[in-house]
Amino acid sequence: MIIRDRKWVRKAHKLPCVCTNQQSGIVVHHLLRSPSRRGYRRSGDNHILPLTDAKHKELHNRGNETKFFVEHGIKDPVALAEKLYKNRDNLNACIIAINEGRE
Repeated sequence: MIIRDRKWVRKAHKLPCVCTNQQSGIVVHHLLRSPSRRGYRRSGDNHILPLTDAKHKELHNRGNETKFFVEHGIKDPVALAEKLYKNRDNLNACIIAINEGRE
């Protein structure tokens, strides 16, 4: 089942970038390699990560999501996205999770 949660997506735009910790110009990236992705459909809103627009474009231009996140110190982007969604009602807990999600 693919989760659609527009309220969470709006909140995620208020989080810092998982790569740079920057807090402005945030967009959300629907993970390409997630359990909720089926075929060509994007993943569920429970598998999103906040990125700056520049990092989001860089990720898509490079084309290798796994390598991109590893190079930015994020070993398990799916686990991080799931932790953010679990804590979606507490943005401070999400910020802590983002900081802990980086090596």
